[in-house]
Amino acid sequence: HFQTPTGVSYSLEKKRKLLDLAEQYDAYVVEDDNLYDFNYSKTPILPLKALDYKNRVIYIKSFSKILMPGLRIGFMVIPKKILHHVMAAKYTTDISTSGFLQKALDYYLREYGWQEHTKQMCSYGGQKYKKALRYADVYLKGKVSYHRPQGGISLWIGLPPSLPAEELCSRLLEKNVILSPGSQFYMGGEESHHVRLCFTNVTDDAIQVGMKRMGECIDSMMAESEKNSKI
Repeated sequence: HFQTPTGVSYSLEKKRKLLDLAEQYDAYVVEDDNLYDFNYSKTPILPLKALDYKNRVIYIKSFSKILMPGLRIGFMVIPKKILHHVMAAKYTTDISTSGFLQKALDYYLREYGWQEHTKQMCSYGGQKYKKALRYADVYLKGKVSYHRPQGGISLWIGLPPSLPAEELCSRLLEKNVILSPGSQFYMGGEESHHVRLCFTNVTDDAIQVGMKRMGECIDSMMAESEKNSKI
């Protein structure tokens, strides 16, 4: 759900085609579903694993976004055929996850209303999502491109070709606005005219200020680019 960094979620038809391809080529699909609970649409979105009748999906779920980043606990649903390989890889990585933390999390999930917690977190994220889109429309519309994801914790913003993402991020960092350049999300660090903007861990006022400063910075850089092109 809500792929990082684009925020895109496959349609039901594409998910089924992906599973057909996995079966055809005897392959496995890794589904990292840590943003499932941040669905702001009125339509439920099924995980790929829910459609996996032939055990082709390695399903991974983390509690870092929905509960506590420092907890560093998650779980996997693994096809039996490759379970021993995954267990061996886990053991060689860190031997085992803290038993104490696992028991504490188990107790919390059973005793403290997990369903209610996820609803509250989705409501919180949804409010930030609406604010981010509202201020993007006010300060960025016509300057950059962005789509409206159905959920998640960030916006994927496309920049004009003449505007380097890394330079924009550097200038905004000086103004206390933190963005991630798109190149960070490519294996080879290729140039990308995109930036990722996260909105869930800041105040509503900070979202507005950040969008305003981003719009002003884009205007300034575009004016500089136009001026240089005329020299």
